[in-house]
Amino acid sequence: MTSILTPTADPAAQTRALLQAAGLVDASSIQSFVLTGKHRVDLVQRISSNDLKKLAPGDGHANCFTTNKGRIVDWVRLFVKDDAVLMLTSPGNGAPVVQWLDRYTITEDFHVRDVSAEIALLHALGPSASAIVAKHVAAAASELKPFSVCPGRVGAHDVQVIRSEGLTTSPGYFLLCGRSEAAAVAASLLERAGPDGLIACDAEAFAAARIHEGLPEFARELGQDFHPLEAGLWGSVSFTKGCYVGQEVIARLNTYDKVMKHLVRLELSQGEGLTAPVPLFSNGQDAGVLTSLAGPPHLATWRALGYVKKKAQASGAPLLVGAVDSAITARVIDRIKL
Repeated sequence: MTSILTPTADPAAQTRALLQAAGLVDASSIQSFVLTGKHRVDLVQRISSNDLKKLAPGDGHANCFTTNKGRIVDWVRLFVKDDAVLMLTSPGNGAPVVQWLDRYTITEDFHVRDVSAEIALLHALGPSASAIVAKHVAAAASELKPFSVCPGRVGAHDVQVIRSEGLTTSPGYFLLCGRSEAAAVAASLLERAGPDGLIACDAEAFAAARIHEGLPEFARELGQDFHPLEAGLWGSVSFTKGCYVGQEVIARLNTYDKVMKHLVRLELSQGEGLTAPVPLFSNGQDAGVLTSLAGPPHLATWRALGYVKKKAQASGAPLLVGAVDSAITARVIDRIKL
């Protein structure tokens, strides 16, 4: 899919904007679905980890679909409307998610429509994004609760503004518009907000920024090799809503403190020539796996995400990257918790 943005800044400047100022990213590879039917909320509630029934129209949240063994099918964002639910899945994972929903649809009045070809998503990110979106798109944006929605306008174009989890401690904002309008919306916003520091950023800059800040990605940090609690997706799991697919396993992991590895941020001594996934070792033993890494020219130092066993974290021994006698070392910065 061709990007609707053409960045002009160099890689380091793009990543710096996403981490320290404001950047605009084409997020249209995220797949979009509209869920309808009178049982749309009941069905999703029955099979997902978070409590959809607590949401009012205009609200949303992050949620996990998990297998009966508690492993991640996808980490999705769900937004409640008066007559539908908008579901955003991970890029390239829409079809498996729809198949998952269909597996648990028996007699329910429940329908899924793929609107990915109709909808585009622009993602405004960085510490200045809130002020920029409030000034140039929707004044109400700065007051939005996490994953809530409000209408906005960019020039002559109407958009929906959705507060996202962001990259830094500052929120991000999805701008949802018709795909045919997306290039014009992006151009208009960059022209208007350019003097305030907003710049276009490409997928590589976003990848470096997400690794630096600890935002997991499907097929790297998320998937059926991992549980939501290992991945740090605590905010996407309700421990009070009752049963759902995988609930017993996830509840046991929490109750008995059985999460034996954690997704963490890592700083590497160097990363040239490495391609994730890469095994990690501590004291000659398997310590986990490095799942994503980024460095120059986007970042000044090498950063990574990876799963590290609890025992290896507690030992304090250096992590060796790739082999038990590797000269490349990794240091755990912190655990991911979203």
